[in-house]
Amino acid sequence: MLSLLGNILILLFFVPILFIILAFLGINSFKSKFKVCTNCGTTLISESERCLYCGSNFNKIENNKSYSENASNETIEIDAEEIQ
Repeated sequence: MLSLLGNILILLFFVPILFIILAFLGINSFKSKFKVCTNCGTTLISESERCLYCGSNFNKIENNKSYSENASNETIEIDAEEIQ
């Protein structure tokens, strides 16, 4: 009888942990399907290669990204003004 009670308590402890792990894996799988169009900024949940709203190709946009080696040339200086 004591062994059965111990097994039930172990199951009550490990089943919620198993559900938490499965939920974590499911959420990560769902998040990997999100794409953000860099042309129009729309968030899409699809595996298509084109944006549904603006029609731009995701593969061409990602390949055309160019990064500057000198970030100080790309920095924009902004002067703050007090609005009255």
